[in-house]
Formats: sequence, structure tokens, C-alpha cells
Amino acid sequence: LTFTAGAQVGTTDCDETFTGVGGTLALGDLSTGTVTSSDQGTISHVCTRLITNASNGATVSISDASNGLASVATPTDIIDTISVAAKSVMVAGTEGFGLCVDSSATGSVFGATPVANALYEGPCSSTQHTAGGVNGTDRELWELTSPTDRAYASVLIKSAISSSTAAQSDYQDTLTFLATGNF
Repeated sequence: LTFTAGAQVGTTDCDETFTGVGGTLALGDLSTGTVTSSDQGTISHVCTRLITNASNGATVSISDASNGLASVATPTDIIDTISVAAKSVMVAGTEGFGLCVDSSATGSVFGATPVANALYEGPCSSTQHTAGGVNGTDRELWELTSPTDRAYASVLIKSAISSSTAAQSDYQDTLTFLATGNF
């Protein structure tokens, strides 16, 4: 099993050209008038790539360090994660942090294609904001049901603030991905 996740810049798709590992993804200035979303045009997205010969494919899970976006200077200022129990539609003016798998940007060179877990399946794009929350517990993000040679999935990060969200310039989180072969 080989797994790679990293920030993919600009309009670059998650495909055979992806070579990144790790990195940062800046959402920029957040506004109460919009849900900020990583996408393939203006803000980097997370590209994930997996290769496995496991007979029943593989599972990619995700967790985070802060249960949302936390201020470095004031750690009690947190843009809380949205529900981890069920996906929800994020709306402008309502505080939240979540992510989803962009099904239009998944694929495989040979073999199985990634299938998003129901919590993260969207609809998901830079303008569709159905997402799931993430916290310190590993949660299945996407899976494969058979072996594959270079399966790809684009993960979009989303955030929204309300008028009561503390103004900070240093909100951040650390996401951890875990890939497990299914034998």
C-alpha cells in the first residue's frame, strides 16, 4: 500500500501529475457573507492518491488536532467542526468547519475508483457546501473495494464564520490521514 496526501495548487486536478506530499492550504480571509471552500481554481485543495494490491481495496480515514480551526494566539477561539454524526449543508453566516470529497475529481488509472463515505459525499464543489465534520477520532473519508493502481480523490476544505466568531488572523488545524489495506 502506498498513500500520499498533499495540497494541490491552482487548477491542477488530482490525477497522474500529482506529486505533492503534505503542505499547507490557506483559506484566506473568511467573511460572514460566504462559505469559503478550497477548490481547483482559487484556493488549493487536498489531493489524495492511493495504490494497493489488497484484495478488498483500502480505506482512507481522517482526523484533526483541534476539533475545528483554532487560533494559535488564543487557543480557546475555535471555529468549531460541523456535525460528525451526519453531513450538513454549510451556510454563510453560520460558523463551521468541515470537508467533503469532490466526486467529480475522483478517479483511477487502473482498478477501483474511490467512493466517499456518506458523511463526506456531498454534493461537494466550490459552490456546493454539503460536508461532514472532523475531530480527533479517525473517520472513514473514502474507500476502495478492490485493488487499484493510482486511485485519486480531491478533498475540499470548507469554513464559514458568524458575526460572533472571534476575529483572528491565525486560525489553523492539522489534518491526519490514515490509509489501511482491506484484506
